[in-house]
Formats: sequence, C-alpha cells, structure tokens
Amino acid sequence: MKTTKFRIFAAVIALAVIGCKPEPDNGNNTPAVAKKPSLVDMVLIPAGTFMMGSPASEPNRFDNETQHSVTLTKSFSMSKYLVTQKQYQAVMGADEDRTDDTYGKGDNFPIYNVNWYDAIVFCNKLSVMEGLEPVYSIGGKTDPAEWGDIPTGQDATWDAAVMDKSKNGYRLPTEAE
Repeated sequence: MKTTKFRIFAAVIALAVIGCKPEPDNGNNTPAVAKKPSLVDMVLIPAGTFMMGSPASEPNRFDNETQHSVTLTKSFSMSKYLVTQKQYQAVMGADEDRTDDTYGKGDNFPIYNVNWYDAIVFCNKLSVMEGLEPVYSIGGKTDPAEWGDIPTGQDATWDAAVMDKSKNGYRLPTEAE
C-alpha cells in the first residue's frame, strides 16, 4: 500500500510543487501584512468553511470521496502559480534538470518529474534563501544537505519527515488547503 500511496502523491507533486507559506498571525487570527517573497508570488487564502469531496451523484466518484464540511481556521498564503522550471533551478541548482521534452521545457513552464522528497527539499531551501524558518525536518535536522541524496523511490528515513506548521517557511499544502 505504501508504494501505491507514494506513486499517487508523487504524481500530485508534479503538478504543484509548492503550496503554502503561513502568514504571520497578529494575535487576533487575522494575518499581518507579510513581506512579499522575492521568488514566488503569493495570494492570501482566507480562513473559512467549505464542502470538500464529491457529492454522491458525481459520475466516476470513488467511495473515499465522501463530501464533508472542512473549516480552515487560519488564513494563509499560497503560491499564485505553479513553480516554474526557472524558479526550481534557482533554488535547487542549475544542474537539477527535472524536465524532458514530453511536456515542455523553458523558464516559464511548470516544473515536473519531481517527487515528494524533491518538493520538501525545495521548500526548505527556498525558506532559507528567503530568511524564513524551514518547515520540514528529518531526524531533527532542517538542512537538506544533512539529509543525504534525494531518494528516487520509497525511503523509510525520508518518509519520517516532520512538518512543523509553527515555522514560517514554505511548505506543501494539506489536502484541505
């Protein structure tokens, strides 16, 4: 089951590498004005309640897509656009080419052929570049250079990565976000 979960999650990451950066809270659950990041355009997503999942009448609906109410209690910022190949290479290094000729290649095309491990390294490196606290840790370490090579398949050590939402750095969105 884990292998299937990893493959599905990796496919989702290929579509949207970065998602969220929590907004600073000014004490009354209203986001304070945050400095605009230099590399990623962000938009504010307000707190609120919405219906998540598919209605029972939706064609081709899976059994695990039961519609239910979800409340996001805090506003947050999410990248306005998918991470581009240019942004990814600026953070990960010019030698990190995760593209091929299948979908399009160029500075403004989205990055693809990345897995969840690539994505959390990207988030932590971008956080450090922008002077923010990295969100992900493996074995208590937030510096991806200390994590070793990025796995290309399932890896138990990397699967134990911890996300600390109290940090102000970049992270991937939750399913509800």
